[in-house]
Amino acid sequence: FPVTIIHGNDSAAKAAEFGHFANLASGTERFIQLENEDLLLKVSTKGGKVHSVTLKKYQKSGKTGPVTLFEGEDNDFSVGFNTPDNKNIQTSALIFSPDKEKLSISGNQKDSVIFTAETGPGKSISFLYALEGKGHRVGCKLITNGMDQAIASNLNYLTLNWNTHLLRQEAHINSEREKSTLNIVTGK
Repeated sequence: FPVTIIHGNDSAAKAAEFGHFANLASGTERFIQLENEDLLLKVSTKGGKVHSVTLKKYQKSGKTGPVTLFEGEDNDFSVGFNTPDNKNIQTSALIFSPDKEKLSISGNQKDSVIFTAETGPGKSISFLYALEGKGHRVGCKLITNGMDQAIASNLNYLTLNWNTHLLRQEAHINSEREKSTLNIVTGK
């Protein structure tokens, strides 16, 4: 069910806090499902972040049901930057619009969903999530368009904030440590 995000009724207060991004500071949170043969992701329109990841073909140790790596507030993901008037903007506070309501692929298919936060015509921040029909790899790409006036000109970097609490999957902590890995690949 959808959750409505309310930041108060005062549009002047929103403008003071979010500047060019005030129109994106409230709205209804929805969850978009991305699925392939091995993986099920739910991506939230609040922040354009992955809400949950489930490995469909793996079972929890001693339990029934597939392995869920994290869910809900266990994953905090945001890109931060300053505006020219020194407002700190975190993408986790913005409502994004997806270009698809669901993605389900298999085999040799490849597809993606783009979550966009548009501040005006031709001015946006987007997260593109790419998935192949098989496997556990998810591509994530940050795309900015026409944000020259919205991001401070003296800023030559964006800050990635990512905190994740992975749910325990193995019966014993030593097995958990041996079998848990995370790989991040940067570049083109």
